[in-house]
Amino acid sequence: MPTPAPPKDQPTSGPAGRKSRRFVFAAIAIVLGLLPFVLLEVTLRTVDVGDPTGYVDPFVGFGGAHPLFSLARDQQTYETTRSHRLYFGTQSFAAKKPAGMYRVFCLGGSTVRGRPYTTETSFSRWLQVELELRDPSRNYEVVNCGGLSYASYRLARITEEVMAYDPDLIVVATGHNEFLEDRTYQDVKSRASGNGLVKWLYSLRMVTLARQLRSGTDLEEARDAEKTVMEDEVKARLDDESGYASYHRDDAWSSQVVHHFDHSMRAMVQICSEHDVPLVLVGLGSNLRDCPPFKSELLSTLTDDQRKAWELAFETASLHEDDPRQALEFYRQAEAIDAGHALLSYRVARCLDRLEESEEATKYYIRAKDTDVCPLRMLEKTYQSLLAVSKETNTPLVNARVALEKLTPGGLPGYDQYMDHVHPTIRTHQFIAKLIGDRMETLKWIKGKSVPTDDDRRTAYRNHFNQLDKRYLLNGRRRVNWLEKWARRSLLTVETRPFDARGHLELGKRKLLFGEDEFAWNDFDRAILMDQQNVESLLGYAQKFFHGGQYYLCRNLLDILRDHELAKAYSARIELALMIVALQMGNDKEVVEIYEEQLEALENVAKTNPPWLRSMPDAFQRARKLVSRDP
Repeated sequence: MPTPAPPKDQPTSGPAGRKSRRFVFAAIAIVLGLLPFVLLEVTLRTVDVGDPTGYVDPFVGFGGAHPLFSLARDQQTYETTRSHRLYFGTQSFAAKKPAGMYRVFCLGGSTVRGRPYTTETSFSRWLQVELELRDPSRNYEVVNCGGLSYASYRLARITEEVMAYDPDLIVVATGHNEFLEDRTYQDVKSRASGNGLVKWLYSLRMVTLARQLRSGTDLEEARDAEKTVMEDEVKARLDDESGYASYHRDDAWSSQVVHHFDHSMRAMVQICSEHDVPLVLVGLGSNLRDCPPFKSELLSTLTDDQRKAWELAFETASLHEDDPRQALEFYRQAEAIDAGHALLSYRVARCLDRLEESEEATKYYIRAKDTDVCPLRMLEKTYQSLLAVSKETNTPLVNARVALEKLTPGGLPGYDQYMDHVHPTIRTHQFIAKLIGDRMETLKWIKGKSVPTDDDRRTAYRNHFNQLDKRYLLNGRRRVNWLEKWARRSLLTVETRPFDARGHLELGKRKLLFGEDEFAWNDFDRAILMDQQNVESLLGYAQKFFHGGQYYLCRNLLDILRDHELAKAYSARIELALMIVALQMGNDKEVVEIYEEQLEALENVAKTNPPWLRSMPDAFQRARKLVSRDP
């Protein structure tokens, strides 16, 4: 007789049933064992203790960091802490913000600092002028927090500090200094090389807290003990005797630097968001056309035969520089062996530039910047990271880089916008300030409805320049000399010799800005000899000086052009420009003399609507009024 089957709801006995019960009991035991840890983790998250992702830099630590600002002796004013003045200069502001004051902090590196000059002509200063012109209804205060060689990870700490000073807006312009200090990223590398379980464990608050308790110190020190600890002030690798030699091609390290930048930018966004303070990011550009890479290296994996073949092709191309097409053929041979040599990319770009293939030239100028072994200009990956942070966090971005490229022939900025490899001209600083003002007005952060005219800006700019020391521009030349020696830029001077009229014009303007008038005219004369129409370009330079409030530079340039043998065909345009400058400066006698002596020529040139007349459309009406009053 067959054995009856057990009821369906009765557990099956035997080996299978016992195995199932053991599995259930084991699972229950594991759950009960983990429950206290789960409850602990939930509790730590509820009370916000042991957060491994709060603002503590996971890449580097800082030893003995001092605040950027400290109370002055009067206890009424904050001023730059003495230990930071070498890097930041001296800034001060009231400890208690006056009623109705709108306070802006501009954070960044030497570009924000105003190099090669000082904060007096940086975009932060012009931003204050711009805001006062646009909104006379309240007082504005723009505090410059631009530190020489300061990178984004140092600025994140400053962002956290300035939240205590009652800011109304933070402006951050950074990205060029990310590679100046050495960081090993050893702790980050060890985690990145671990499996998913290791990364998950590091994300737990109980693990973070255990590391703190184990160290016997505070949480930040516990974290810093496992990271590269930075000194209170910047220790740039180029400051060391072996600093320049210490730079080598290292794609892995470069990727970590970009990742660190991304983290720092997001940290600043988060800090501002938590304190409900608006933030504006500024996308900086750099000198592409007139700045060769600072250091280049061949791949260490090349064989001796490959290295010799590369060097032969490169040297042969160098001998054919006067024939860019021929030179390009040999450079292409070298490129086929190693395309990552920065100077090779720059040479290819220059050949393409001479052949007026601007789009292709741009690609190689950018590649030269990105493969620079000593990268002192923002990499494209860093720039793309900035754009991503702005977009993903909905943070306003003033893209000065794109705006400046649109103003430049072929979209290739050089000495027309920059004094050296990254630092803008004074006129470019004014332009960046206006861009920020435009964005603030679009976002309705400016209450007033005043619309400043070009005349208003020129007057405000001129009034500010009149307060500066006469040696101000010359000091800029001294600082650039030091900078280029520091970065060994002088070794590559031959690479930037002008090959066209534009190159001579821009190099001449740079020399003029540094007070080297005689040397400037050597280049200007060469440009005019290449094409007499370049007199128009010089008139354009004078006009930019005029709009920027640098009347003395404008007048100097026009006076020399007036007597220049090769500029006689442009005498009426030059006289018109001189009359407009005299009107702006209030030199009534000179205005009358030019108007009466050159009236017919001036009226004829006015019919062509020259650029200078657009600077002051009512110039003839103003001049006639003065003539009618002249006895």
